[in-house]
Amino acid sequence: MTSWAGGGMSGSLLAITLAASVGLLAGKMRIRGAGFGVAGVLLAGILLSRLGFSALPDVLEFGQQFGLIFFVYAVGLQAGPGFVESFKRRGLALNLLATGTVFVGSLLTLLLPWAGVPRATALGLYSGATTNTPSYGAALQVLKLSPHFTPQAGRFLDVGYALAYPFGVLGVMLAYSALKFFFRGLPGSVLDARPAVEYAAASARESCEEEAGAPIVLSLFLGILAGVLLGSIPLPVPGLPAPIRLGPAGGPIIAAIFLGRVRRLGPFDFTLSRGANALLREIGITLFMACVGLKAGEGFFDVLVDGPGIRWIAWGAFLTLVPTLLVGAAARRALGLDSASVGGLLAGSSTNPPALSFAADREKSEEPSIAYATVYPLTMILRILTAQVMALFFFR
Repeated sequence: MTSWAGGGMSGSLLAITLAASVGLLAGKMRIRGAGFGVAGVLLAGILLSRLGFSALPDVLEFGQQFGLIFFVYAVGLQAGPGFVESFKRRGLALNLLATGTVFVGSLLTLLLPWAGVPRATALGLYSGATTNTPSYGAALQVLKLSPHFTPQAGRFLDVGYALAYPFGVLGVMLAYSALKFFFRGLPGSVLDARPAVEYAAASARESCEEEAGAPIVLSLFLGILAGVLLGSIPLPVPGLPAPIRLGPAGGPIIAAIFLGRVRRLGPFDFTLSRGANALLREIGITLFMACVGLKAGEGFFDVLVDGPGIRWIAWGAFLTLVPTLLVGAAARRALGLDSASVGGLLAGSSTNPPALSFAADREKSEEPSIAYATVYPLTMILRILTAQVMALFFFR
């Protein structure tokens, strides 16, 4: 198909910015209170690639990795002030439930190759089904270091992620709605994780007051530099054939959690106002989604129409629904949590902001946001690490 972008650097920039613009506009459309949000950028990139828009591979790779780093660093800074407090009181129970969601999904992913799903596709499905962008980036880095890596494996990872992501957004909403309906007569208790959220909110307010005139750009890049260096350190794990690395997803988020917690080192203030943090996060995830969509679009429709795409979508839905329904039912029935806390738990354990918005709208309370903020940091780290471990296992 003839390329509309014309190739080269200018064509690459045109394709990426067009995917971002069209996708964000589409993501604002809401149906019954729910929308795709930034996932619209992923879909726009896929469609534009099908129409002939293209970008240089090196440009897509750089944009994808740099966007990912911006996104996870902003997430870490936001989570840092309340990270330790999130484990106090009954917040520990929420994090244990979220950990269960991660490991159930990981175990199911390990079984997919037995069902005929290519190993790289299984990794992509895992990340897309949980709408977890950093785990995708972590798995990709491990694959590229494997002697068994091929360009086809890279495409299978991209396509698996793109196929599973849309239902990953919607599936958590469906699971929450099903649990809310099924357990509608069951009373529940609220997990008191407010100290963590209040601590984070207070820190955000203080950073807004202190940030005016501060050299935040220097501190920002120093923090990212520390995260990139941390992510490059090999960490040997007993039983695995090669060490794991936190990579461009794990290193920056851990560095940011630490820096967000301590806030200042010597003359450098690492805090960001809530608005600046949100802007950095949205720019990062938008850039990442645009590049992934343009990369995946090359083989997306071939796999969907002429290949096993429908079956892979079904497996992605399986990875979305089974862990969330099992853990959500356990939280509701065995632990007696209220539906609002369960909604935030499911959204946080799948790192799914649209699902959080959906649950908060249905509950008309702050409880989903409290549960979401409590489990989000640990869940993000666990998904990055489990994706790397599975990639090493599949491609050892």
